[in-house]
Amino acid sequence: MAESPATASGPPRRRRRGLRTVVIVAAVVAALLLVVTVAPTHVARHVVHAELAELGIDVSGAETLDVDLWNREVWFGQTRFQTGDAAPAQWVKVGVRFSYTGLIERRAVVETLLVDGLDVAVRRAADGRISVNGVPLDRFLADPADETAPEMTQADTSS
Repeated sequence: MAESPATASGPPRRRRRGLRTVVIVAAVVAALLLVVTVAPTHVARHVVHAELAELGIDVSGAETLDVDLWNREVWFGQTRFQTGDAAPAQWVKVGVRFSYTGLIERRAVVETLLVDGLDVAVRRAADGRISVNGVPLDRFLADPADETAPEMTQADTSS
């Protein structure tokens, strides 16, 4: 007696369920790949705009920022920075290759830094403060040793 096509290859309902599972898994994997490849660039652009705006730095060209997590690289195209009436700083291209192990340890480890076409004005004021195109570096280079440690009370020392 010959087998019918439905019994020879399994019930049609079971095949459809398996195909549906494969399609769902493929869609989830595609969505995750899209998030990992596209989202970091958009998030980084937003963070750059927000952080520089908070510091009072106008930036044009932040939309050229590109984050490539697969190759561990961050690239900026032609970008101009300016604060107040100071002359704008600019670069043609900046690229950074980073290490994931450093990020896991909450450190920024730069393996390679490429700067092309840099145009900045670095000035030292009479009081010794250094600024780059009008942006004082003491905002970014604060010495952690200068921060005062919280005073210990008698209760803290008697354990």
